[in-house]
Amino acid sequence: MAGGWGAGKTHALNRAAFPDLAWDGTLSDSKWACAMIDLALKQGWRIEIAYVFRDIELAIYGAVERAKVEGRNVPLRDLPSSHRAVQVSIRALIRRYRGNNQITFILLHNTGAKNVRGTPLVFEETALASSGALHYSKNHESYYAEAAREIQALNPA
Repeated sequence: MAGGWGAGKTHALNRAAFPDLAWDGTLSDSKWACAMIDLALKQGWRIEIAYVFRDIELAIYGAVERAKVEGRNVPLRDLPSSHRAVQVSIRALIRRYRGNNQITFILLHNTGAKNVRGTPLVFEETALASSGALHYSKNHESYYAEAAREIQALNPA
């Protein structure tokens, strides 16, 4: 599993057919991710990386809701940069492992929220490119970080 904080990775994992091993993390550090993937490949494992994208606003709301219900907190101010780091890493991983028949990628757009059902949409890597519909720009991080700070102040865990 890969995706920024509050993207819905755990939720997606709870509804998936269980593989022999599942890792529910961000994969925001491509160097670490490559080391883990290479280790698994050396063992002959097949790997599927499911990247869960969620719009920043929904991810912030989801993170606040989760903190209230489950007590699992993330630093909301850092949530936007976390999401962007994951996108950069996933694109690097796709480029590095493209053509390797032991590894597949599935890219999912989580369109739902706690009280609003959504269907996960499968999308192509091009949507993450700088001109793509789902690209997070570094230019927007400070805006969303401030919005997250304001939301957190209004909704203490």
